[in-house]
Formats: sequence, C-alpha cells, structure tokens
Amino acid sequence: MSNPPPLKKQELIVPDYVSQHVISEILLRLPVNSLLQYKSVSKSWYSLISSPSFIKSQLAVAATRANQNLIVYTSDYENEDDSSISLVNLHSCQVVAQFDYMPVHRIIGSANGIVCVDSINTYLWNPATKQYKIIHPHTLPDDHDTDWSPGDAIGFGFDPIHDDLKLVAYAESPSRDYPSIALYSVNRNVWRKVRPKPNEFPYYRNFDVCINGFLLSVGLSGMMAFDLTNEVLNCAINLPVATFRFTVVDFKMYNAHAHITEFNASIAVIISKRLTEPPVVNLWALDDEACLRGGGIEASWTLMLNINIDVRLSAQDSNK
Repeated sequence: MSNPPPLKKQELIVPDYVSQHVISEILLRLPVNSLLQYKSVSKSWYSLISSPSFIKSQLAVAATRANQNLIVYTSDYENEDDSSISLVNLHSCQVVAQFDYMPVHRIIGSANGIVCVDSINTYLWNPATKQYKIIHPHTLPDDHDTDWSPGDAIGFGFDPIHDDLKLVAYAESPSRDYPSIALYSVNRNVWRKVRPKPNEFPYYRNFDVCINGFLLSVGLSGMMAFDLTNEVLNCAINLPVATFRFTVVDFKMYNAHAHITEFNASIAVIISKRLTEPPVVNLWALDDEACLRGGGIEASWTLMLNINIDVRLSAQDSNK
C-alpha cells in the first residue's frame, strides 16, 4: 500500500466541537508515517504529536497490535561491505525501510521501535522516521586514573521506570586484562562505568533479549540478568534443574546450546542437546522475575515444551 499524499493544511477541517482528547485518541491509532505528515497541520498538532507523553502512549497502543514487520539482516560473507538491515512487511513482503548508510556488522537489539546497529560506529536507527543517531565512544576514567573505553556492544534495551533506552558495552583498559561494563543512557547522552566490576560475561558475548527492563543471557554459571533500571548485573541465576550445569565441559560434552527468549510475555530458556540419546529441545518458562533482582531468591522454572529429535537417516535414505 502506497503512502498517502502529503496533507495540506486547508484540506483538513476539524469541527470546533471535537475535543482535543478525541483528536489525540484518533491520532494515537495512526501509523508513524502519517503522524509525521500531520505534524504540519497546525502548531497544536505539532506540539501534541512531538510531546513525550504522546509518543509513549503511541508506542503502548502500537504494542497491542500484531507485529506485521520483520527485521532482516543480509550479509555477503565474501564481501563484508555488502550488508544491510531491512524492515520487511510480512503481508506485502515489501521493504518498508532499509539501513544502508554503511556496512552493518550485526544487530545488537531492538526496543520501542528503535534498532541498535553495530557498524563502523554504533547507531540507533528508527525505521519509521528513517532517522538514526550515532553513539560515540568516550573515555571513562576510574578511581585509579586508568582510562576505560567502551568496546564491543553486548546489549540494548528499554528501562521502563526511567523511560530510557540504554546500551551496554564492554569497557576495556589497555593496562588491565579483565573488562568492566560501560552503560550509555540515551536520555542523559553519557557513558558511565558500571560498578561493581562483574566477574562473568555472557557465554556468547551478547545478551540474548531484553524483557521487562532486564537484559538476559546465559553465562558459565547460569542465567545472567542486567537490571537496566538499577544498572546492576546479577549472575549465577539457577537454570532448570533437569538441565546440565552450564560449564564449558558440559557445553562441549553434549554439543549443547542455550538461549534466553520471550514466551507468552514471560522469560524462557530454550536448551538443545544434540549428543544425548535422543537429541532433545526443551523450553522452560521462568515462574517469577523476583530472582532477577538478586537477594538470594531462587529461580523456579516450568517445563512448557519437550521435543525428542529422534531422526535417523541411512545412506540409502539420504540419497533419495
């Protein structure tokens, strides 16, 4: 479906008896590209559509709709410069927006309609408005007069309490071997080093997902949760008791993989073990998020899905 033509101010007549509340409720249900056009209708509409409260309400309304767009990352392994990110509509299969300003290394995460892109720099891209913001690294001095520089970004998410988008990255120092964590706040537009210094990092070097203000991943001693509101990292959160202990030995022994994801608006973990007999895939849902905040509360899990992948192909079958 093509975009509507730009709306001229004299083409829109709003009766005086239509209240601002009704107008606001109508505008909240419109797509972003239409709202961008309607900002030119009048000064009052511009102020309304640009206000933080309206933007927050519009995001809440949009979240109740079925997601009709998919973020697609394309890359040519033989030519790293030939890579891009596209927003594709699932119904029309048409590209709605494309981040092709420069080569894309990977997608760090997405939240509230903003996609965090790792490229030559780190970018926050809004596919709806086609705008992006560059996140510049900064030097972070510590108590020992050592300069720390934000390195690889490992997580991006939304802090619902402070209504803030935050980026988490490694903070590395040339004089020290073990990195710390640096955090960037979009509202404050500053980097800062997170204390205390963590003793563990995500096993796959990235957080998997952000749910309800927590960046989540798997570490060597259990699930990890970075609380974006309080800006603290909690580690060694127990995973389901029926799974193996998360150590390097276990990963290699079972050729296993674990991934934190969202399931029915709850936190879940998908665990696949390829070398068990038979190979299995389990989906466990976390019963209560209280364990993510520390304080010694034990995590409990409910098994939601158990799949035995008992497929054996003979040489004759594989040739058919």
